[in-house]
Amino acid sequence: MQVRQLAEFKRWFDRMRDREGQLRVVRQVERIRVAGRYVGDWKAVGAGVVEVRIARGPGYRIYLSIEDGELLLLLLGGDKSSQQKDIERARELLAEWRNEHGNI
Repeated sequence: MQVRQLAEFKRWFDRMRDREGQLRVVRQVERIRVAGRYVGDWKAVGAGVVEVRIARGPGYRIYLSIEDGELLLLLLGGDKSSQQKDIERARELLAEWRNEHGNI
């Protein structure tokens, strides 16, 4: 499965000061990529977006989607404090991506 990061995800990840948190995010993304499905502590949050919780620091969350079973699309990252805003933004990002790319 191919992995693609949107710019907002990359900015969030690159700004993380918590190196152990970054490592846990990378490990979780790799687990999902290898399995080809969602694994770990995750839940669907609507409009095709899944929230994956990382038990570290402020309660990291990553927002992603598996598109056509071939592409793991990393939309956005955040933490518990910005969860609702992040969910809404992740839905917007996925809708924009789908409008631009359609089916892969």
